Amino acid sequence: MSVGPIQLRDKVLRNISAQAEAGACWLEALPSLLGRLETEWNIRVGRLFPNATEAFVSEAVTADGQPVALKIPIPGFVKADRERSLLQTASGRGYVRLLRHDANNGAMLLERLGPQLASFGLPIEDQIRIICRTLQQAWRSLPPGVRYPTGAEKALEMSSYISNAWPRLGRPCSERVIEVALRFAEARRHGFNPAESVLAHGETLMPGTRFSTPRQTSASLSTPTVCSSSAPMI
Repeated sequence: MSVGPIQLRDKVLRNISAQAEAGACWLEALPSLLGRLETEWNIRVGRLFPNATEAFVSEAVTADGQPVALKIPIPGFVKADRERSLLQTASGRGYVRLLRHDANNGAMLLERLGPQLASFGLPIEDQIRIICRTLQQAWRSLPPGVRYPTGAEKALEMSSYISNAWPRLGRPCSERVIEVALRFAEARRHGFNPAESVLAHGETLMPGTRFSTPRQTSASLSTPTVCSSSAPMI
């Protein structure tokens, strides 16, 4: 295996620990899995990407020299299946292109995108225009027979997380901030309209989710947090 010693970041290790025995078994089997994928997919695994949270994510190169990315999700995170499903449906339109996947372990071979949009030093207005062009490509109606969390369900999930995490973390911000966040989440829940919903990336405006790509002159979204959300088509 060409990746060498595996040094996952603390956030990934904490998420592995949260999966108890299943996480420990996954981590123990990871080196042999990487070796098998290198052989079966004819790739060479390279450096880890620094911002992973719920998966092993690294650079890789195919036998013909194509730069790609390898992502192997930690077991127990159901949104990994949603990511794969959406990327298959999108087929590279507005999202990173899925090249191969292994249904047994969730491993995905992805096109490798370029630098993050924020790293180009563009004025914020230009970045917003590029994001909007990307969203025009990425947003789509829900495919028949596919079920994703709705915007209302996502809002409830975030409300629950905020309410539980704030006291658990020692109340690191003011109660006023929490009140505003919960009010926004509640407004988002009530604002969801199934008739106007589209399939959307849940973290479009967060740093680290938009990358340049040689395929086009705008940007592509990285592997997504998927939900159906009410949104006007730009």
